[in-house]
Amino acid sequence: MRDPVLEIRDLQIGIEREDAAVDGAVRGVSLTIGKGEIYGLVGESGCGKTLTALAVAGLLPPSVRVTGGEILFEGDNLLEMDPAQRRKHNGRQIGMVFQEPLTALNPLMKIGAQIGEPLRIHTDLNARQIRTRVLEMMARVGLQDPEILADRWPHQLSGGMLQRVGIALSLLLRPSLLIADEPTTALDVTTQEQILELLRELCRDSGTAMLFISHDTDVVNRLCDRIGILYAGRIVEQGSVRQVMDNPLHPYTNGLMASIPGVLAGERLFAMHGSVPGIGDVLPGCAFAPRCPHAMPQCLKIFPDVSLQPDLNDPGIEHTVYCHLFLRESRT
Repeated sequence: MRDPVLEIRDLQIGIEREDAAVDGAVRGVSLTIGKGEIYGLVGESGCGKTLTALAVAGLLPPSVRVTGGEILFEGDNLLEMDPAQRRKHNGRQIGMVFQEPLTALNPLMKIGAQIGEPLRIHTDLNARQIRTRVLEMMARVGLQDPEILADRWPHQLSGGMLQRVGIALSLLLRPSLLIADEPTTALDVTTQEQILELLRELCRDSGTAMLFISHDTDVVNRLCDRIGILYAGRIVEQGSVRQVMDNPLHPYTNGLMASIPGVLAGERLFAMHGSVPGIGDVLPGCAFAPRCPHAMPQCLKIFPDVSLQPDLNDPGIEHTVYCHLFLRESRT
């Protein structure tokens, strides 16, 4: 493992509703991301991946709260910091790229002014120096004619251009950690590939660690070094992307990979039975058990301990799975 930039330990998140507070939106997520590493957190809608990202960024809405665990950024627990300390980290040391770039930008500020905002807040640079840095970053992320675009409004740019603006904004101060929440979902395939290559290049050149949130296993396979599979608020499997994609162990991961459409005409699509449980419906055991073809009685009652499996592609990376099937195998 490279020098850790982000360590999430047993993170738990609950949601406050009008009738009652509900725990279990995120149920003990633990992961580590090293310097220059891209970690993909994958799961279906409602599994808790975006809440995990927002907790790291300190952007959870008022009705959602962290109920347990730690979020260590370069050794410091972000959850113990006051709002002023968190603001110093956000933008300067932690950047975030959002799914919908147009809604993430201020419609009343021109592009150049928005990109330069972190420099005005966190540095002593004058207006001319800020303008120079902004134009340099705009060119670096592939925005052509940056001097012209800097004076445009957000609604005048295409989705791909806006996403490049968001990346420029988040990386301007060279943060140690970049959080990307499904940044290519709303883009066409060509622009998506360009954005992925840009993110990969920027992380490689600057050593920035990235937490990449997605439901698209193909995108994660092309971009990330390691992957965590999230289901109903828990990570059920994690390891190198190549190992997890080529040799999925958890029944849910198997179903997820089998659901990827093939390229042959007439191929029958695979679909997992059932649906993801609601936050208040989660079982004490494995939440996937009611849908699992291999479920045993203990699966419904007890969440399994972690099982370490060999990574055939990279022995230096742990391949972990939370499943009673593999606990049983390790004991025989």
